[in-house]
Amino acid sequence: MKNRTNGIERKGFEFAFKIVHCYNYLADAKKENYFSSRLLKSGNAILNSIEDAQAANSKPEYYTNLSASRNEAQKTRTYLNLLKAAHILETEAADELLKETDEYCRILTALLFSSGIRKSSHNTNIQ
Repeated sequence: MKNRTNGIERKGFEFAFKIVHCYNYLADAKKENYFSSRLLKSGNAILNSIEDAQAANSKPEYYTNLSASRNEAQKTRTYLNLLKAAHILETEAADELLKETDEYCRILTALLFSSGIRKSSHNTNIQ
């Protein structure tokens, strides 16, 4: 399954790097730890799940990991929107990260649809 996610893995690493910097800024400058910790976890889980998809031994496992990555991208978007709405994260920084998060959601959704597997077509419990 490796050939299908190479490009997104590279982008995922760059995005995770930005999330780490965002977390450090929020924790140090804004003294915000609750949502920034959640943002760090979900933002980096996107990459982790993509890497897991690359290592998948079957199409259902590939699908499950890509689905998990998309779910983490959606969580990341939620935390970014909350931090932006609460004026903890500046609008410009939040908007840049939100744009990238939305791009991941679209790419991951496209990869899921192109995998040829649907939720009901295998026994894995996917939410």
